Amino acid sequence: MPDALVVRAVRIPRFAAAVGTGALLATAGTVLQGLLSNPLAEPYTLGIAAGAAFGGALGFFFSSMMITPMAFLGALLALWFVNAIAWKGGGGSSAHMVLAGIVTNAVLSAGVTFLKAIADDRLGAIVLWLMGSMSGASVFSAYMVWIAAAVVFIPSLIYGRQLDAVSLGEGHGELLGIDEKRLRLVLLCAASMATAVAVSFFGIIGFVGLVTPHLIRIIAGPSHRQLLVYSFIGGGLLLAVADGGCAVFW
Repeated sequence: MPDALVVRAVRIPRFAAAVGTGALLATAGTVLQGLLSNPLAEPYTLGIAAGAAFGGALGFFFSSMMITPMAFLGALLALWFVNAIAWKGGGGSSAHMVLAGIVTNAVLSAGVTFLKAIADDRLGAIVLWLMGSMSGASVFSAYMVWIAAAVVFIPSLIYGRQLDAVSLGEGHGELLGIDEKRLRLVLLCAASMATAVAVSFFGIIGFVGLVTPHLIRIIAGPSHRQLLVYSFIGGGLLLAVADGGCAVFW
């Protein structure tokens, strides 16, 4: 009976959360690489992770109940900040988005370092959370990351053909009658909000969103509708296997 309880209460929620988080991050990475025409783009290029890290670290100074909402709020504020800089500097072009993300990352990462410097006895907990782990997974967190995965996967699949055109370079979509600014706004918001959910619960997990789309692209080709489906599946399996290996190690 205790073994069955552990499986139901710990193992199954952790596995479900790992699959959902991996699928979410891989899909978001695929979307960002297509939107920004940048092979190095991932869910953390735009400063979303740095915003969530800063908000979550700040939440440690209040109570453990404030970590997740503060991380989510920090991620959304970082997205707003990046968009504001990009639109003011160059009308929201992909190049300006990347540059604004780099600036935001630098500023907020410095903020996180400052919070760690004054954390005292909270330092260990903050560092552990920033490292990223599925150990705190629950039924609720698994449910939330799957909702977030659907939020980014469904619209990106609908706009798959438009992503094919935009990924060829900025301006190519306009020649085909695609409103690139509107497309970028919709998909960036979806990818960023979904990433914020994952980071707020499980910390920073950076390799899935960058590596998975490139591995899947070798197999499935560049067409985004196929790429998104296989990245969704592949990202979930990759993180589940990685988390399973870590769980056995620990």
